[in-house]
Amino acid sequence: TIVAVSDTYLRATMTRRHEIMGRHIFDVFPDNPSDPKATGVTNLRASLDRVLQRRASDVMPLQKYDIRRPSDEGGAFEERWWSPVNTPIVGPDGRTLYIVHQVEDVTEFVHLQARGVEQVKRTEELKIQATRMEAEIFIRSRELEEVQRRSEFEQQLIGIVSHDLRNPIQSISMGAQLLLRDPELGDKQRTSVARISNACNRATRMIRDLLDFTQARLRGQLPVHREPADLFDTIEGALAEIRSAHPQATIEVATEGSGQGLWDRDRMAQVVINLVNNALAYGRAATPVRVMARGTPSEIRIDVHNEGEPISNSARAHLFQPLNRGDDQAGSPTRSIGLGLFIVDQVVRAHDGTIEVRSAEPEGTTFSVVLPRLA
Repeated sequence: TIVAVSDTYLRATMTRRHEIMGRHIFDVFPDNPSDPKATGVTNLRASLDRVLQRRASDVMPLQKYDIRRPSDEGGAFEERWWSPVNTPIVGPDGRTLYIVHQVEDVTEFVHLQARGVEQVKRTEELKIQATRMEAEIFIRSRELEEVQRRSEFEQQLIGIVSHDLRNPIQSISMGAQLLLRDPELGDKQRTSVARISNACNRATRMIRDLLDFTQARLRGQLPVHREPADLFDTIEGALAEIRSAHPQATIEVATEGSGQGLWDRDRMAQVVINLVNNALAYGRAATPVRVMARGTPSEIRIDVHNEGEPISNSARAHLFQPLNRGDDQAGSPTRSIGLGLFIVDQVVRAHDGTIEVRSAEPEGTTFSVVLPRLA
């Protein structure tokens, strides 16, 4: 699956980033149907398999791999020859996380060889170019190794810190809960202890988000464990937890239809908690947050709405990216480390669902989650 692409690659392959991101590479670049001898897909697949098996770079021989022109230019295939190199990026557990697919368009050189025109001169130029490419590949390999080392360190650090923080925070939280049960505790002291308890809950959520973020980066997606459940009950339970932490907030909920299906209840509770906390953080003060869940025979739709300033176009572009925080959230008591919407997106994807956001003045902001009902 294509997860990143350079501008040079887009120009060479006559593709557009928004049209190929997230798609399978062989769906984007099939063999030329009019060439019965086409072997581009077979050869590239074999090279990628070698990279996965050996966890080492694989330099392919020159490949004839025709590419399709954009549909607005006729969509016909053009003959192209390439010099490809496939390089793995390996995670801390030894699994290959990504493969860097680097290609050089050598179509002109192949045509010159066939025609024999200025072959010697062009060959010398290509030798110089090949030497330069080898140097660039070496430099880029070293850079990739450094990026991989930094990535491994970051992931290990997040995991260690998250696990080591859990125990002292749980101890503080348990102590605060015991104090809150003391009937002799004064109102002023009870308010202070309640703040300590709420702070522990926020810290616990941050740790959970960090661990989920680490899992998503290592595995490519968050694991979910589906079981028969009523999603509406999960929503009510999540909202009860939020109301306990934010008694001053007004949260309205309405359900319609059936919530039955196959869900990971804990993960879906995360979705509701993160979306509602986000609505509380960015919504206009003293206005309600509204949660609407509608069930149809084929799917369930959850809408979380808040009033307030609309989300800017620039912010929407990276709304579900990790470690993304709104600038106006710095002073909010519900602030996070910027992983809430990223985790929401990951959980929804793991349930084969979709999420979208609508935000405009004066309607406010609505996050809509649509989940196919499996039962």
